[in-house]
Amino acid sequence: MDACVWMAFKNAARTKPFLAAEADRSHRAVAAIVGRLVMDLSAAEGTDVTMDQQRLVTEAERLLATLDGLTMHALLQPEWMTAQMCNDVLESHLAGLGSYAGSH
Repeated sequence: MDACVWMAFKNAARTKPFLAAEADRSHRAVAAIVGRLVMDLSAAEGTDVTMDQQRLVTEAERLLATLDGLTMHALLQPEWMTAQMCNDVLESHLAGLGSYAGSH
């Protein structure tokens, strides 16, 4: 239910200027958390996070897009994209991110 409200809010913010500032603030807050997670995963894998900031930004955006996609699929196809399936996909993505960060 929270995801449905969240998506409705984000969609409304596109056409209702009085919602835009809160939508932007909340997006930046989520992006900061995701960015920190990517940096932490990279550091745990031994990657020098100062070496390739652009790659870290790209990986954070990729993770944000994955989260957005999972949310949309869960809303539109709840019989298939169950909470367990979302968890499995996210865990797989994070595992790949950790191994990718450690290999570059």
